[in-house]
Amino acid sequence: MSKGYVWVVDDDSSIRWVMEKTSPLPT
Repeated sequence: MSKGYVWVVDDDSSIRWVMEKTSPLPT
């Protein structure tokens, strides 16, 4: 599950972006 947001841990927007890309959850 941690194979995308390892380099985007510096911004909040980036984290939610990668999470949506790696795990398409119905938010």
